[in-house]
Amino acid sequence: MDPNQTRTLNKLGTSASNIQIRNGSFIKQHTLNNKSEYDCIISGIKILSEELPNTIHSPDSIKIINEENEKSLGIKYTQSELTPWINSEWITGVQLCNLANTILKQQIILVKNNLCLVDARPENYWLAELPGKLVDLGSIKPLTKQNLFSFETDFSNYFLNPLILEKELEIPISNYFQGNLFSCNINHWNILGSYLSITKIKKTIKLSLVKYFSNLISSSSTEFINYLNESASAENQELSIKKSLKSIRNIKKLLDQAKPNLNLNSDWDKYLNVHSDKYFNKKTNLINQFLNECSEDSYVVDLGSNLTTLKSEKIKVRIDNDMSICRQMRNSLSSNKIVLQLDIAKALSNTNVSTFNALNLSGNARYAVMTSIIHHLIIDYGLNPDIFYKNLSLLYDEILLEFPLKEDPMVQLLMRKKNEFIKWDWESNQLDFCSKYFEISNQTMLDETRMAFTLKNRNIK
Repeated sequence: MDPNQTRTLNKLGTSASNIQIRNGSFIKQHTLNNKSEYDCIISGIKILSEELPNTIHSPDSIKIINEENEKSLGIKYTQSELTPWINSEWITGVQLCNLANTILKQQIILVKNNLCLVDARPENYWLAELPGKLVDLGSIKPLTKQNLFSFETDFSNYFLNPLILEKELEIPISNYFQGNLFSCNINHWNILGSYLSITKIKKTIKLSLVKYFSNLISSSSTEFINYLNESASAENQELSIKKSLKSIRNIKKLLDQAKPNLNLNSDWDKYLNVHSDKYFNKKTNLINQFLNECSEDSYVVDLGSNLTTLKSEKIKVRIDNDMSICRQMRNSLSSNKIVLQLDIAKALSNTNVSTFNALNLSGNARYAVMTSIIHHLIIDYGLNPDIFYKNLSLLYDEILLEFPLKEDPMVQLLMRKKNEFIKWDWESNQLDFCSKYFEISNQTMLDETRMAFTLKNRNIK
């Protein structure tokens, strides 16, 4: 696509706004109710830029439009594109919790200045680096009862609820967002669980009452709804700063109760003890050699890393589906490293799903390290070998691939577990599929049952 060509970004939540992309910049236009909303956005940007500069993506230019006509009054601003863009359905619970704390810090600063974030959604932030940067500047509004309540509702749906479900039921927050569970009315009485507290009970009662009265109003007569509209118009919507800060402190208590448990056990915690030191040293040296040959202008992604490459600074992205492993990686790595929690087999199986692009960050990662994972994807998850290599060729220029032979104990265990005929052999099976899409070089035996190759995409000159 021509970078100078203007295209419109279509997404939910833009009924009162327009977002266009041109030449590496986003051009955003929001409709406003009055001139004071414009002043609030300008003031909010200035305050956050001074108080929390690493949490906001300041605009390159900003102006008021149609100032003479209140019915079409608006704000227009331009922001440089931040890459790579990370979707909320890819991140870990640890990162979501970190982002939630960032948003609450922003909200406290804004409330002290009679301002308020009206939205609290991960999609409004750049997530490729911690602590996350606010990009939706139109969500800064005056501090009112309605705006603060809107923030609280969003915060429950997009932060508290997914973190609670992950902690109580071990449902990854990535699955929460992929399943659009934020659109469901979750019954909190059934998941009070281990953090039974006065704050939690009050919050649950409030949510239950809001749900009850919302349903009641929806089924009410036109006359009663008109009465409510007139009452709301006449009501003073201003809210005291002291009361607002107390509300945010209560939200912070709930967030602290819902934060992920970093001590959660995993099947892979003892992985480093399974193989010999000689095997790991040889594999580590091979990975480092591969990384040294990767171009500096591209990210390197480690698929199914299992903590074995934590010390490899050149690996920018790590992707795994184990909740505990992802939590440990996110907690151990620096803020500019990316950790994604994804079902790699599912993502690789279909190029039409959004998670497929997550595997190479929409083209920003052209190199991949795949060690100790191919047998799980093909044998355990049943990923078709031809689809496996074909779709990898759509994602990466070069891959370091580890292949366990059929004599490998883990391969034998997975084959017995699968209990169906699967032809597992490199020379007479996998090689034929792989060589259709990749040139194969640098074959290395890591131990008696495992070898590794460098795969170079045949479509890359």
